[in-house]
Amino acid sequence: MDKQTTAAMQALTPAIKEGDENAFKKLFEAYYAYLFKIAYQYLNDYELSEEVVQESFMKLWDGRHRLDPKMNIKYYLVQMIKNSCISHFDHIKVTMKYQNWAMGNLDTQDHDVNEKLIAHELQEEYERAIGELSTQCRHVFLLSRIEGLKYHEIAKKESISIKTVEQHMSKALKHLRSKLREYLPLAVLCLSSVVRWMMELNAK
Repeated sequence: MDKQTTAAMQALTPAIKEGDENAFKKLFEAYYAYLFKIAYQYLNDYELSEEVVQESFMKLWDGRHRLDPKMNIKYYLVQMIKNSCISHFDHIKVTMKYQNWAMGNLDTQDHDVNEKLIAHELQEEYERAIGELSTQCRHVFLLSRIEGLKYHEIAKKESISIKTVEQHMSKALKHLRSKLREYLPLAVLCLSSVVRWMMELNAK
């Protein structure tokens, strides 16, 4: 990317800060391919790299009011991509921790065979529903529910606003309620922590 293009994109920062969508679109089109290459070097996954770049631009737009027109916008975007890639690896760790937690609950509960089968079915449906969320939404949800982080802690860790965290959590809870609603009657048959968590979810 030549210096002239970089300078032109830098000049767009004040307009983006003021909410100029055309300026933001120009920035997106100018840097998308460049940032995608960086993400792909980290992740080695085409679709995930696309998602990381798109979500990074969304974060930039959501936080546009905090932009400093004097900062290096190109460097800022590159750092966002790198941080998002690192967050992805953190997400893998959180997911593994969740899976260990889930299996531990199934293995340690004193249920008969039927109850274990029900619990296992519920667990599979829950994991399937979680997997249908976007990467960022799923990561925010797991940081809240599995890591136990508060919204402001998640916002700081992910470099997003608390409002964005709230939106992700609202979307995740709405999706899970929709996907798991038909399984709630099974709560009377199984007292696993998974089901108790689902009953808590339905009450929110």
